[in-house]
Amino acid sequence: MSVEQYIARRHVQAIRKRRRVSLTSRIASLGIGIGVASLIVVLSVMNGFSGLLWERLLSLSPHVTVEPVSEPDVEWSDEFLVSILATPGVSGAAGYIESQGYLFRRVHGGGSNQTGVSILAIDQERLAETSEIGAYLWAGQVDLSVQDSTSRFAQYGIVIGSYLADRLGAVLGSRVRLGFPPSELGTGQTPPMRRYVVTGIFNTGYAEFDTGTTLISLAAAQRDLRMPGRVQGYRLHLDEALDARGLSDTISGSLPDDLKAVPWMARHSNLYASIQLEKWSFYLGLTLVVVIAGFNIVSILSMTVSERRRDIGILKAMGMTERRIAKVFSLTGVRIGLSGIIVGSVLGVALCLVQILFEPLKLPGNVFIVSALPVELRIWDLVVICGVALLLCRVFATIPARDAARLSPVDAIRR
Repeated sequence: MSVEQYIARRHVQAIRKRRRVSLTSRIASLGIGIGVASLIVVLSVMNGFSGLLWERLLSLSPHVTVEPVSEPDVEWSDEFLVSILATPGVSGAAGYIESQGYLFRRVHGGGSNQTGVSILAIDQERLAETSEIGAYLWAGQVDLSVQDSTSRFAQYGIVIGSYLADRLGAVLGSRVRLGFPPSELGTGQTPPMRRYVVTGIFNTGYAEFDTGTTLISLAAAQRDLRMPGRVQGYRLHLDEALDARGLSDTISGSLPDDLKAVPWMARHSNLYASIQLEKWSFYLGLTLVVVIAGFNIVSILSMTVSERRRDIGILKAMGMTERRIAKVFSLTGVRIGLSGIIVGSVLGVALCLVQILFEPLKLPGNVFIVSALPVELRIWDLVVICGVALLLCRVFATIPARDAARLSPVDAIRR
């Protein structure tokens, strides 16, 4: 142990023996501890919610999309699909068509239920390779094949979300009509409307999908939208979703000039940016708790410097440099703050572990994605929080430490 550390430890012990100053130091340590614990808990909860959101979102959305640069659609190509699947890191690929439309279902009594929907058409054989829709099936199965071929237009299967099913009053086996927008507006043509059979109902807990997304086969969409042999692009599923940006650049280098690869970060840029912004806003806001508590360290050390003027003068007369004197009081401030950081870290981690193991805080399952408050404790966040808190304590201790170092030994001893 160095001389500076020894003197700093003795200063902290002396502070804690004095009732009034001890109370101030404990308040400072407690404030820093509360700030550290709050940061750990809040950031862990945000990590839990954002992790669940991305898990549900990326389970149905493509990790990378290959789409035309200017044209609305491209010609289907098996050779191109095989070449994309040969790219390292790509685990699945499928052609798709996306469109807006509306679902219409007649009910008893002559009325009807209808709502706007987002239509995703994809090959059933490749759907499992590019999504995890099967893991969220609430009823039925993912069957997009022809269900009834006796009518003029074959009736294909359709898979809808649970909230959408409630809105339409649809169950497995219900027949619904799916309407598509006309290819040209102002022509007076009636938009195509075809019958489909509900074969599956999914529940992801993500409202955007469960209330407005429908899945149909690629063949049905090509028939109803009059796009034979054409698709709007290709959906790619990767081994690691976080590699999407790098792989999209790699894939773009091998694509023709009329095609481009878009990672999921770009397709959901607003959501991605808002989650990151909220996380940093909470981080900066709760850091202010540590900053406010740190002002107590300034007052404690200023009082200590004022009371230890004679001791400081003696140390400087014995040859201790200004730098070492400043280091003594900086270490004193860090020691005061370190006790609060340790208590806050233990408290924050303990609260997170209790929620992870026992889930005492429940959430209404019909409103949120999960039934309990999600918590994801990350070691890196813990290191950053403790490091920033310790740095703030060091910064706050700098001002009184410099005042102590600038004292003249002659004037200090005389007083």
